[in-house]
Amino acid sequence: MTVRSVVAVVVVVGVAYCALMVGAAAAISWVIAPRVYSVDPTVEQQVMKDLEPWSDEVMAIEGPPGTTLNLDAGVVGCLYDDSTQTAYQPNAGIYWQGPYDPLAAENGPGRVARSEFGLLVDRLEALGWRVGAEGLVEGADALGPSRMEAVLTRGSGDDLVRLELTTYGWEYGAVLTLPHAPQACRVDVEWP
Repeated sequence: MTVRSVVAVVVVVGVAYCALMVGAAAAISWVIAPRVYSVDPTVEQQVMKDLEPWSDEVMAIEGPPGTTLNLDAGVVGCLYDDSTQTAYQPNAGIYWQGPYDPLAAENGPGRVARSEFGLLVDRLEALGWRVGAEGLVEGADALGPSRMEAVLTRGSGDDLVRLELTTYGWEYGAVLTLPHAPQACRVDVEWP
């Protein structure tokens, strides 16, 4: 091995080591860089206003037998989850609460819950909602049990409204979003 090849190997290893250190420093900076959460109140209020009639329509339908409409149902503004540093856009949540069913929690929604879920989807279709997807989603474990899900839409283009309907067998939830609405809130990384 010549001196020239030894020098070349040392240079290549040195450059690779420097690149590794720079990459590690950048990754650490990304993780520890402060996040800035910002909300555009004008856009937030407009999106919430646009969601209101859809939320009212879904809340007005008859819920599954034995359930009651949760008082927290309705439109909410931007939310920020500090643990995941995620911003959530305004949405409307409608929840019908029934008695807890430990069997459903373990085995997924039973036949009655599936039937009631189907009737809820039928009621929404009668109002003009279109079903994009519907079915049983197998759960992985007790933290994520099996559930029935349906995705329905109304309108088109920029006026599209999306409704995600879910049941685990004892509660039924509907979340309304406007996929094409302007972003009312966001999280930016503030580099040092």
